[in-house]
Amino acid sequence: MGGLTRAIAALGPTVDPGEAGRVAGTLLQRAQDLEVVYGRSGAPRLHNLLVNLGVRQRGLCCHFAEDLIAALRSLPLQTLDVHWAVARYGDPLREHSAVLLVERGGPWQRGLLIDAWREHGVVFWRPVEADRRYPWERHPLSGDWERLHCEEPRLFGWGGVYSPPPVGAFRLAYDRRGPS
Repeated sequence: MGGLTRAIAALGPTVDPGEAGRVAGTLLQRAQDLEVVYGRSGAPRLHNLLVNLGVRQRGLCCHFAEDLIAALRSLPLQTLDVHWAVARYGDPLREHSAVLLVERGGPWQRGLLIDAWREHGVVFWRPVEADRRYPWERHPLSGDWERLHCEEPRLFGWGGVYSPPPVGAFRLAYDRRGPS
């Protein structure tokens, strides 16, 4: 927890170290809890497939972002702002979401990215400008918490309202012995 606390406190001179510690503890504990709640095991992309097929209900990157942001919003933050970060916004197969912490009033580009989906349950953090894996931006609805939610998945991508395929549209013929 110390490394994450230090990274949060380093966001700026007005960030309270005690608040940074409370935020770090909340993030780490809630991310660990979500791994269990989501029933995640194995690689993140495999879990995404299970969610998209309806085998699991939650566990996409946007679910982690949404649930972690909700946990942070329950804290009385005075020196930090919380944002929803998104990469490749609107691309149903490649869009990625994470939490973004910023010194109160600071620009999102100098924030700290918190990604609980990427590393198999280990909370990943890095200054947003240093993360070369994803082209991050602040979600257009970040801060409008009444409207910004992870939309339900649809088969082989997420976005829109989930409606399961009609019965018989496809069938996976598996039983306890494996594929038939």
